[in-house]
Amino acid sequence: MDRPTYRHPSYINILSTMSTNAKVSYLVNITCPCPILLILILYSGYRVLVGRTTATRLAETLNLPLSTLERHLDSLSAQQEWTLIDDHLLTKTYLDELKLACTDRMKEQGFLSLVAQTQATSLPYRILQKTLDVNTLDGCVQYPEISDLLFTEKFVDQQKHHIMDHLQSSTEPVPVQKLQKDMELSDGIFYRKFFLDQIIKDHALQGTLRGRRERALFIPHVYRDTQLAMIDSLLKAGNYIEYQTVEQLYGFAAPKDLLQKLDTNIMLLDTCAVTESTISSFEEALLSTSDFTWLDASTILPSSLSLADITTLLDTILPRLNNNIRKKKKASRTSPQPASPNQSSKAQQQDPFILLGKYVTTTRYLETNVIEKAQPFLNQRATMELSRTQKFLHSNKGKRKKDLQIVLTDEEIQHHLVEEQGLPLEFAVLVTTKIKRSIMEGMDNAMKKVYINTEATQHESNGWLDLQEQHLKSLLDDLRSRIYYNMKSIAVFEDPSTRKSMEKYSVRQFCGDFMFYLVLILTLWQSKDQTEMLTLTGLRTVDIEHPDQVDDTQKTQVIAALVSSDSVNQKEVAPLHQGLLAGKKIDAFAAFVSSRSSSITKKLGWAEMENEEDQSRFCATFRSNLQQQLERTVVSESTAPSILHLTSLLWFETVYHLPLNVSGKYVPAILTILAPKLQSEDQTTVYLQLEQAQQSIMASIKSPGSVDLDLMRNIRQLGLSTPLSE
Repeated sequence: MDRPTYRHPSYINILSTMSTNAKVSYLVNITCPCPILLILILYSGYRVLVGRTTATRLAETLNLPLSTLERHLDSLSAQQEWTLIDDHLLTKTYLDELKLACTDRMKEQGFLSLVAQTQATSLPYRILQKTLDVNTLDGCVQYPEISDLLFTEKFVDQQKHHIMDHLQSSTEPVPVQKLQKDMELSDGIFYRKFFLDQIIKDHALQGTLRGRRERALFIPHVYRDTQLAMIDSLLKAGNYIEYQTVEQLYGFAAPKDLLQKLDTNIMLLDTCAVTESTISSFEEALLSTSDFTWLDASTILPSSLSLADITTLLDTILPRLNNNIRKKKKASRTSPQPASPNQSSKAQQQDPFILLGKYVTTTRYLETNVIEKAQPFLNQRATMELSRTQKFLHSNKGKRKKDLQIVLTDEEIQHHLVEEQGLPLEFAVLVTTKIKRSIMEGMDNAMKKVYINTEATQHESNGWLDLQEQHLKSLLDDLRSRIYYNMKSIAVFEDPSTRKSMEKYSVRQFCGDFMFYLVLILTLWQSKDQTEMLTLTGLRTVDIEHPDQVDDTQKTQVIAALVSSDSVNQKEVAPLHQGLLAGKKIDAFAAFVSSRSSSITKKLGWAEMENEEDQSRFCATFRSNLQQQLERTVVSESTAPSILHLTSLLWFETVYHLPLNVSGKYVPAILTILAPKLQSEDQTTVYLQLEQAQQSIMASIKSPGSVDLDLMRNIRQLGLSTPLSE
């Protein structure tokens, strides 16, 4: 058989069944006019088998130099159904199938990654880029910013509409990262300038995007408008708003910038902002009265303002007000005909304001009120200093100014301002700093006056001292009897807890006043005149003349001061003071009122307490006082406990011939101890009525309105008609 030529179709069939080495051997032995035909024949075999090869591999197979092969391949590529790209030879069929597979995959998932396909096909990126040219693919788009990705137009439209719909329908801030996860898109596709950025660029979204990439947040305009309207509403309602509140309601803008956009006239402070209305209201409060004294700004301004806020606000308001006041005063002086007499008078009466912390006051108030009112205190302080030291009382002349000066502490001034002038402590501290120099000048003047008038005030005011001594002795005698007889009455009760409780009541009820009157009379004995008495006690004349009207707080302070300074009677009064402070045991007072051997009781001239005549007289007075109270008491449900209390005390005095002075909570204990006595003395009816009244009152606690008023009228009559004790 003749050897087939290269044109014969059987070459293809033969090559398709041969191995590569066999192909080479076969092709070498056939009649081949030129190497180009050999290449064609060999490539045709590869095309049938795989549709792709490389020039390098083909050169190795043909045992030809690569450069020789490349020289012929370039010219043949345009004539044959293959494509030479870089080193790769690809058949048209292979490329068509590759393009079809990639297109199907892109339609299935909506996008295609050229990089991923390069890895999957082991083909160069340039081959895939050329094969999958977006210009040759229907319904496909590619973006320069992400050129390695191809998308279907349908996929792009779906994703954009999904994002658009989600953002447009939101009424709350939307975290972009959550939106990305819900859409299951990679970071590269979602964040790079494709979906989100492109949507914002191409569409007028009703919202604002804040932040970058995964930290981005979409703020809908409807949410922003709602929150800003709420902030504006709160601001108008309260005329102020805290920055913290603004941040909680809308944290996507600086609070101060936001508030200034809502109200261009708003005043920005440290922690909050206030409107012109708040400022106007405060100014009106300052200008509303012509006799302005002082004002705590925190009581007028919103309570949430810090001290720094108040100070900042007042530092802005007061200079403007003071400037207006000065202008009005100047106008009233220069104008020949004031517009209104009242207006002119008011302008002249107003004084410039000064700021002390959160307090607003005027210089005139400090000078004419505070400093002038402090002068009596300074005079007393100067007198006390001279009296205690005895340094100037016996001096004739020649004392220098520096010898008269004393140290006046800030605490002393503050105490006077609080206790005597009624200023708040916080304000008093600030005022003290402001007026300290003027106060010290007033103190210096007071020292000079005391020194000059020392000899003139040396005379004894024995009449006044004697009168106060008699009055204090009378008060002490009465309290002595009350303490003594009350202790005897308490001893009647057998229950230890009842006795202990009654003793504690007696300490609170009687011993405080007893101690106060006692230290006053001891101080009076040591005083040379009325002035020294006032100086040593720190009290006013009216306080000493009516010691029973001094308030308990001042009594406590005076007792402590006089006990600590009384070195003469320290041994006797110190135990009484300790017992008073303990507030439970009355033993020290019981021993003192019964004693006749102490130097104090001897000077008081106390008689023996074990005197039946004195006891009967005291019981009669006690009974008379109780019956007068009972007679003035109208019978009602609210007065029922008081009626039973008074009647029980009267019957206790009748039975035991002792005046018991305790509160109404001890009525059950009194009835318990009266029961056997009344029943043994044929007074069972009295006891039963008292017991029934007690039960009726106790029942009314749970059931108001259940008190038997007829019974209470009988109880009242029992008290008014109690027989005299024998």
